Amino acid sequence: MKRLKQNRHIFILLFVAALMLASCVTVQQTNTTVPSPAYKYNFSSLYNPGESLLHPESRVYINSDTSAIVFYKISKQELRQSITDPTSQVAKLQIKYVLRDLTSFEIIDSSSFFVSVNLKEINSDLDSYFKIKIPTKGEYKIIVSISGQRENSGKRLIVEIDKTSLFTKDFFLPESLGSGSWSVLYNNYVNSDSAYRLSSTIHKAANLNFEYYRFLDYTLVPPYYMPKVNSELRKPDSIFIYKTGDTLRFESEGVYIMKPSSQNSSTMRFVNAGKYFPQVKVLGDMAEPLKIITGNREYNELIGSEDLKSAIDNFWLSKSNNQKIAKEQIRVFYNRVSLANQYFTEEKEGWKTDRGIIYVMLGPPSIINMSAAGEEWFYGENPDIAGILFVFDKIKISETGSHFVLRRNEIYQSTWGQALTTWKNGRIFTITNN
Repeated sequence: MKRLKQNRHIFILLFVAALMLASCVTVQQTNTTVPSPAYKYNFSSLYNPGESLLHPESRVYINSDTSAIVFYKISKQELRQSITDPTSQVAKLQIKYVLRDLTSFEIIDSSSFFVSVNLKEINSDLDSYFKIKIPTKGEYKIIVSISGQRENSGKRLIVEIDKTSLFTKDFFLPESLGSGSWSVLYNNYVNSDSAYRLSSTIHKAANLNFEYYRFLDYTLVPPYYMPKVNSELRKPDSIFIYKTGDTLRFESEGVYIMKPSSQNSSTMRFVNAGKYFPQVKVLGDMAEPLKIITGNREYNELIGSEDLKSAIDNFWLSKSNNQKIAKEQIRVFYNRVSLANQYFTEEKEGWKTDRGIIYVMLGPPSIINMSAAGEEWFYGENPDIAGILFVFDKIKISETGSHFVLRRNEIYQSTWGQALTTWKNGRIFTITNN
């Protein structure tokens, strides 16, 4: 796999010139040629849950100098759906993994094995693991494929492993307390009501610095707009010391950055965005994403309403004047917001990130190319013929960790305007491959 070219230009060869009356937009073809994709693998299924019956979660934990543990979790309901024989209580999984060098993509190790799960012996989830060998030092990417018996039950997971020093995030295992026992925290979403801890075989009873940053007010920046760069380093709102193995609580909503010491760069990031995050279940969580498709005046009038629920319902109903269509718009829009939170959360909720706002407005991309330098998202049928390309550069910031930053360009203005008009006219904007 080739690396993303840093000086690569962003091309739009042809996009839709007028809005369609239907709820989706089809990318038309042209004979003009675009450069071939930088990669031979398409990872679009990572951000499209509809492509698989299984949606496993995973986390990698380095437990020694030469080995790591890959934890994975799959719901019991999904395991049951993956069985071809409806009378059987045994789910059979095939697990494959490939460990690659992050930069060169050279294969370091690979393996394949089968797992049989008796559904009568688990309560709600399969929570298991397997061990891998890992070189002494470096940065790696592990690609895990988990497949059930049914044809559409395969799912790939990609996890980056940082072993450039003994103080990276992968040397610490976050856990949450539930029903009197500790379990692996597969994502870094936390809330004020739960208890957590960090374990480490390398850093037992070690003192770690935590920096807390409150969420800043969010202002939408469209992909065609070049915002002013603020070079001023943000200071944490508070700092506290935590010892590995102790109980840990995240009392306030915001971002918590764990560092081995004040001299080290950021190691692990925890986001407290409410009890139900990444899902959208409360009115406040439903209101703010509307900034994507409203102007400041319309949004301020909406949130200033005495009855916010009615205001949100009326907002969607006013777009189509059809209750059935409004419900479908609500379902798709907030499902995309929830998925953006799940996939793209950084130092802020996922839907507020560069990748998140593109995902919410346009839907899942047709093709995703990945490298150590970032991600390329292509919308359309064939990148050699026509479509629209977004490039996200992976930027490492010592204080708050990695961020994916869109290469912004004014050529996106037409596409963005079409998508915005479609949503405001009571339809769902989706780019299809038909």
